[in-house]
Amino acid sequence: MCIHIYHQIFNIFKPSNYVPQKSDYNAPQGWLPRKKHAASFLFFSFLFLGISSKVQGQTCADLGAQFNYCPDANLPCTVTDCYRFQYGCYFRPNNGNQSPTLSLVSLAFKATLQKPACGVSTINVALTTSCLMNTYGFTADQIEVTESYVVINKMEGQGPYSFPLTGSPFMGIVVEAFPGETLDLVFSDDLLQWNTGTGILNCMLPNTGCPSGATSVTFPESSTCTSSPVAVPNIIFDAETPTSPNTSTTQYSVPVVMQAGAAGYNFNELDFAIHLTANHAISAPGFSPVTIPGASIFVRTCSATEYTVYVHTTNYAYNPASATMFRLLVNGPIMQSTLTDVELDFISGRALRQGEAGCCKPVFGNGKTVVFGQFLPCDNGVKFDIAQVTDASPTSGDNCEARFSVKIEWPDIVGGSPLTFNQIKLNINLNLPPNASIVGFLNQTLTPNCPTCYSINGNSIEYLNMSGGFSVNKGDGFEVAVISPNACTGITTMDAVVQVAGNAACIPAVNAVPDVCPPLIFGSVAKENGGLIRKTTTINVTGAISFCPSIPMPALECAKDFSLCACNFSTGDTYTYTVTAANDYCDINGVTTFDLVLITRHILGTQPLDSPYKIIAADANNSGMVSTADVVEIRKLILQIITSFPTNTSWRFVDKDWVFPNLSDPFSPVFPESKTIHLGEPANFVGVKIGDVNLSNHCLACPGENFSGSTEDREIQYPSYPINIAKGGAKKGDVITLPIKANGPEELVAFQMGLKFEPAKLEFIGASKGELGGYTKGNFGLTDLSAGMIRTLWFTTEEQETGVVSKGAVLFNLSFRALADVADISAMLRLDDAVLPNLGYKREGKAYSLALSSFKEDALANGTVAQPVKATCFPNPFSNTLGVSVSVPEDCKGSIWLFDAFGRRLAYQEASLTKGDNLIAIDQAATLAPGVLNWQVQTPLGQVSGVVVRQ
Repeated sequence: MCIHIYHQIFNIFKPSNYVPQKSDYNAPQGWLPRKKHAASFLFFSFLFLGISSKVQGQTCADLGAQFNYCPDANLPCTVTDCYRFQYGCYFRPNNGNQSPTLSLVSLAFKATLQKPACGVSTINVALTTSCLMNTYGFTADQIEVTESYVVINKMEGQGPYSFPLTGSPFMGIVVEAFPGETLDLVFSDDLLQWNTGTGILNCMLPNTGCPSGATSVTFPESSTCTSSPVAVPNIIFDAETPTSPNTSTTQYSVPVVMQAGAAGYNFNELDFAIHLTANHAISAPGFSPVTIPGASIFVRTCSATEYTVYVHTTNYAYNPASATMFRLLVNGPIMQSTLTDVELDFISGRALRQGEAGCCKPVFGNGKTVVFGQFLPCDNGVKFDIAQVTDASPTSGDNCEARFSVKIEWPDIVGGSPLTFNQIKLNINLNLPPNASIVGFLNQTLTPNCPTCYSINGNSIEYLNMSGGFSVNKGDGFEVAVISPNACTGITTMDAVVQVAGNAACIPAVNAVPDVCPPLIFGSVAKENGGLIRKTTTINVTGAISFCPSIPMPALECAKDFSLCACNFSTGDTYTYTVTAANDYCDINGVTTFDLVLITRHILGTQPLDSPYKIIAADANNSGMVSTADVVEIRKLILQIITSFPTNTSWRFVDKDWVFPNLSDPFSPVFPESKTIHLGEPANFVGVKIGDVNLSNHCLACPGENFSGSTEDREIQYPSYPINIAKGGAKKGDVITLPIKANGPEELVAFQMGLKFEPAKLEFIGASKGELGGYTKGNFGLTDLSAGMIRTLWFTTEEQETGVVSKGAVLFNLSFRALADVADISAMLRLDDAVLPNLGYKREGKAYSLALSSFKEDALANGTVAQPVKATCFPNPFSNTLGVSVSVPEDCKGSIWLFDAFGRRLAYQEASLTKGDNLIAIDQAATLAPGVLNWQVQTPLGQVSGVVVRQ
């Protein structure tokens, strides 16, 4: 639709040696020039369109421009008669209210004839072309006219074109219309350029139809012909006959006859249509011989069971002595063994008899049913046998090949060998697997001198010989080879007909295998619950086998079944093959902190794992038993301290047929991780994901790729569990300790967190335990601190699981040094599933998605504050000296305790406190190792704790 804009740009940017071609302008070519510069010109066209809309200042609405088209009997091109009519097309600027003050620079649009799905009406190419060029002044390079559409493309520089206020048409389209069909035009890509006097306006005109009425036309039927002044023309079907003795069930010839009295006379014009419908798929009809001179006959395909035949002639001289106009060749069903009726009916037509002013409708005879009879089953025992060939080498180089044989047989009582046949037809459809193809026919002994009897059509093969009187030996046949890399090919007999000389044609029995397979080694790989396994599971086979080099070993990607082609059957049952599966990809997939909970319960005996496969999964270090050492390995993997199990693979695969003697000890005896088979026997395996005892691993995504959690994990909407972090500011150089607190109503037995901080603004100093037992340095993964990543996990290790996360509990503390002024330290820290999926778990395994929120808390840098005792450590951080300021409401004894980040006592000091403020120097401060320290002041009146950093 932007072609005229394109040409304005094209004239600017065209190559200096460019020669215009008509094909550059035709709409069917896509409205763009077929030149290597087209992409550049299209870009500038859109650029121009964007600019022009800014500089013109007027729109189509401003001009009130309209585009109309109407069926019109008064156009100057040709007389509208009983065979055709015209559409007139109009431009009406300024709503037709005043003389236009603008002229047309260029126009481009396409008009398509809309008709019924099986209609025969067309655009009259010759009359429309003549009309456009001789009456309306279009040139040959400005138009394209076909039976379906008209393209107009008047370019800039060929105008201007002015149109009078009366709205006379600027063009006409002549339609060759058939009675009873409803017709219309569909306009597209209608775009104009107007010269407004102040600039060029690009305008897509609103199509407002026909102001004076409807645009669609249902072309009328003519009145029935009368016997005056000449006899009434009758058009009928005569009796059908087979086209040859051996094709009586495949094709009939139906004469179409004119009966118009004993005297001959002339028709200026004559047309009619015949409709064919069948209850089974048939081939398109034909016609021969055609005895009416100058006739145009074409067949329109509506569907595989429906066709329309249209006949049109001019200056036809009717001669009673040769009344047959032509013979309609009606083809039988594509599958000959089906009973098929083909209905023939005249639709309509008209005749313009010489000397008469108008058309009349001939009298059409009754319809006709052509019956293609169904053959009876053969009672002479003739049959086809289809079997797999298992003793052949590949015929296609290294390709994996399946081959089947087809043989014709009959009992001795029918006759000796050979027999004479008049026809043999066998059609077989092959259900080819992906990437399979038919190679061709081999070892043809069935009429080997007739290569045209054998054909391949898509996924079907056919043998067809209807020559009559040909000799066939018992057991003659052929083979068909199919390249089938890793799957079987299904066989379905579509059609089979034979005719022994002296007998009627009949349907033979076909004894066929349901499918043919290449020599396959096949099986399945799945989790114990049938779930699919993440990609790169490879299948390895050893033994006396020669694989096709062009067929690679499969890497299963979210697939359960596998198959490999061995390229030949020669090994048969003599040799065995050992099949193994392997997958050492993405150790972290499905491994979470809740797996540690379940494994710990198994070790403690409070809840043993309920399948031998899960016990194998729990043996992370491949020691042949489940122990706390496995817990340590899995914990390191989750925290990314290690990225794979050092002494184990990501997956292990157990022979699915293996029966464990002791379900609670799958390691004794050693379970088989391979399968020994013969060809044709399956090799099935159960995949065990090491470390994942609740089968939560997913096929589609691996957290290890970006450590972002699996696709399914991200899509599952877990309920939210809030985690709180203190809100507050910090100056550059300040040391801040952030307590991370639970704020959910549910008690958790495990959680894991992936935190992300801003390393450009915060320097991580260290982590320290909160109020949870068992929190140690090993609960943190700090291998990616330079990228601002902190990983941590915790799970209860108590047999009764009394130590749980409850609302308000401090989970752990994180200490940072501010590298710049920070308005809100909590905004610098977030939970990030790309670091580690943030999940919490209840006792029964229900998962929660952890969500971080901030709250206001005073004295971020000084630890917790309690009443009536107040205390703080200074300076924080400290180097060699550390003081503690303690305020008490009365005299009392007190003690000061220093611990490392995870609770090991480092220093203890007693003090006598007097009412008010007390300053105490810590004697062992200079001997303490750098890092995060927990301190505590204890008195009979209360205690205060906090965090301080030794630098």
